[in-house]
Amino acid sequence: MVEIRLYAIGIDEVRDWFGAGVETAATLRGITAERFRAPLAELRPPSGMLSKLGPLFRHDPWAPRLPADLPTPHDVEQLISGRFVAPDRLAQSWAVVRAWLEELSWGHVALVLTDQEWRDLEFDLARAGVPSQFAISKLWGLDPALPLRPEPGTEIGYTKHHHAVATADELRTAAPRVGDSSRGPTTRVVGFLEALAGWSAAAAAAGRPTPDVVGSCRA
Repeated sequence: MVEIRLYAIGIDEVRDWFGAGVETAATLRGITAERFRAPLAELRPPSGMLSKLGPLFRHDPWAPRLPADLPTPHDVEQLISGRFVAPDRLAQSWAVVRAWLEELSWGHVALVLTDQEWRDLEFDLARAGVPSQFAISKLWGLDPALPLRPEPGTEIGYTKHHHAVATADELRTAAPRVGDSSRGPTTRVVGFLEALAGWSAAAAAAGRPTPDVVGSCRA
């Protein structure tokens, strides 16, 4: 399977999350706390010798146990400070960044395709006359220059606003000429890219950067 995610957000906004200032860091922590709630702790026994003896153990045996795949506060602070993330914490760290992207981008879209559907989509668009520089894969073609490495098997990148708008024009023209299986994904990407104009106006009114497209592809 191939999973493609596209987000409308200025790339500089995303870069500023790593080494974030006080206000941005507070926003990011709030998003994470809301999205990844720790399981409730087991109830402590209301009575009994264990409750009266005090901290016999180095770790509280009644403390909640976080699932291994759940991000921890340490993961969040590593990201916000822009520090190195160990390879075994990449999955949890990217789960946090995706949550930030979903909450702070102007809009996003996700496509889940089989390997064959993805190959057919690329081929159909090229056959319909879409120049290679406007292929869907070019929407994550530029290096985002983030301190967080991609997960294995995942490509992370971005394209600038003006290129995304031009891509929408090319894909819109080609959409009627692609095969049935490719028309749906093409239409969804076009719809997302066409919304950039409205999001750009909203960003200007809010004093935020013009949205670029930040994308990922996981095979």
